[in-house]
Amino acid sequence: MNSTKKYIPTLTRAQSWEYLLNRYQSELEGQFSFYVELVNHILDSEIQNRIYAVSSMNRIILSVYEQIDFHRDALHISLDPTSHKLSFTYFSKPNIDPEFVRSYDEKDGITKFDQFVKMLNW
Repeated sequence: MNSTKKYIPTLTRAQSWEYLLNRYQSELEGQFSFYVELVNHILDSEIQNRIYAVSSMNRIILSVYEQIDFHRDALHISLDPTSHKLSFTYFSKPNIDPEFVRSYDEKDGITKFDQFVKMLNW
């Protein structure tokens, strides 16, 4: 008998960049200005048509798929508004540990995001 469970993804439809920008600008009352900067950065770049995102509490989850699986080809960026530290966690495949986990100062976030995008050739 095979005891390996088959992975069944839970897919979440991406939110529009405009929705995300509005949410981070208004609903979160300026606590997460990095996300406003990140979304504006994406909107000002060619990558806006190649990646998708969804907000989830204090993080943004980015993927190359419009139907986002949180544990497959997904970059989770979380911000601690108190310490101003960002956490980048990348899941390449489900049912395994994240492939990439890094912590950065908020001020370095856009540079590190661009490096990550280049590394994965997104």
